[in-house]
Amino acid sequence: MQRKSVTAAICLSPRYWTDERARSEVVSQVAQEVAGAIKSIPLERFAIEFRLSIVDSESALEPALGDGTGLLVLVPLSGAVQPWMLSLAASYAETIVAPGYVAGLFADPIREKALELNSSPAAMDAFAVIKRTKHNAFYATSKESLTSRVRAWLGVAALKGRQVLVVGSPEPWVISIDRNLATYEALFGVTLVSISHEEISRRFLAVSDTDAQLRASIYLAGASEIVEPTTKDVLEASRLVVAVERLMMESGAAGMAIACFDLIGVLHTTSCLAVSMLNDSPTWIGACEGDLDAALTLMIVKAATGRPGWIANPNIQRDDTINFVHCTAALGLGGRKNRFRLRSHHESGVGVSPEVDLPVNTPVTLVRVGAVERRMTIQSGTARPAANERSCRTQLRVDLGGTGEYLDNVLGCHQVLVYDDISSVMENAAEYLGIESVRVADRSTTSPG
Repeated sequence: MQRKSVTAAICLSPRYWTDERARSEVVSQVAQEVAGAIKSIPLERFAIEFRLSIVDSESALEPALGDGTGLLVLVPLSGAVQPWMLSLAASYAETIVAPGYVAGLFADPIREKALELNSSPAAMDAFAVIKRTKHNAFYATSKESLTSRVRAWLGVAALKGRQVLVVGSPEPWVISIDRNLATYEALFGVTLVSISHEEISRRFLAVSDTDAQLRASIYLAGASEIVEPTTKDVLEASRLVVAVERLMMESGAAGMAIACFDLIGVLHTTSCLAVSMLNDSPTWIGACEGDLDAALTLMIVKAATGRPGWIANPNIQRDDTINFVHCTAALGLGGRKNRFRLRSHHESGVGVSPEVDLPVNTPVTLVRVGAVERRMTIQSGTARPAANERSCRTQLRVDLGGTGEYLDNVLGCHQVLVYDDISSVMENAAEYLGIESVRVADRSTTSPG
């Protein structure tokens, strides 16, 4: 299992930085800026180790070397540091070069001095050699590109060795995925664990009425309206929420893909609220219909960005926008407490589904990993008011500036919709996963729809 550690190594030569006091001052300032950029990522969520090393001599090199795992951020501040950079890079799994001379990475006085002291040729020459053996080596040109790359690496590393529970078999109409579970284990480094509907049923029945009522009271009190479901419907759907939550805690799993339609016949309720709960949690994810492409996409999105995703069906509109719809939306999509109503499940007419009023006139990103194609599609757009069609309960129309590029690159029905533009982080994550990324042309408009 890849250790989730990040080491920043500041490399500078006394041959260039001859003034020891000036060298000490610049190292202190650069150290603060590098640590600040990396620690702007919520490191506690990844449970990672962060360390900072100053390499200004052969004797200082040895303590900074890695054990073949982890991520290295190299910060060259002068010439004559190339051999140290190569030795360091060889001792870590992945490397990012963050040159001290590049505008936007460090304060201007440092940048100008690093440029004067030949950090540019040292950085580029070392980077070129590092890339021969480390094809994912990255050259950061801004703090944003640095943190985006670190986030992506942490997200991919966070998946390694994690469990994903697969409840039942993927629904038969989900035909775009790979049905060989080993494909997903190899691609993401996760372990897929099969859970039978009988096991879910046993856990469902084991939840006491008191515990189910406690959870149901939260949904009943929070809903702006209760349309089709009865109080008993909400109680039974909440019983499943509690059962799923307990299973996730006991197993230590990171995600769950549920063959939810088959489960309706077993439990006589729907898993829409349970999937919504999973995606609202800080670390778990839930995918319905047993869609493993969607499940693993949700996982990499949340691991790399901390943001919940929503899997949804695309309904193409006459105005060349897409109305995305599904019955499992997380209540906190967009980073706020959204208004919601309790509805029945659209297709079956039973159980409980949240109909969430999602934020509009704000950026969103569509992401999907296709295991068959070994490809990730990424497309930016703008959220618009829903088309309010007779379709799945939660709806959100997205303006992509047209649907031609979307249709040319689509990998399957379900798309993972995330609020904000996370395109760069996802591109970087795809590279670390070793798959192709396709950044679909963004021609979205900015005027209200």
